[in-house]
Amino acid sequence: TTGICCSCSRPFIFYALEQKYWFEVLSFYIDSHCVRCIDCRRQGREFKDVRRTYCELASKQERTVAETDTLKSIAEQLFELGLIKTEAR
Repeated sequence: TTGICCSCSRPFIFYALEQKYWFEVLSFYIDSHCVRCIDCRRQGREFKDVRRTYCELASKQERTVAETDTLKSIAEQLFELGLIKTEAR
């Protein structure tokens, strides 16, 4: 199947092996359609992982120095992306 990515507007091919994985492993509905290219889907997964790490570290009562440094680094990235609106957060 071919399509245009809704995130970056590039044309992409949704290959048969990807479709098989979607429907057989991930159990997507049979009428689901891929709307993002592989690069945008990968970037989305990476962003979710970063956000999950941020939430886990932010909610910890006690953090190591390394965890605090990681939290600060992630917060800076999220602020630069406009996902954290104020520096105080």
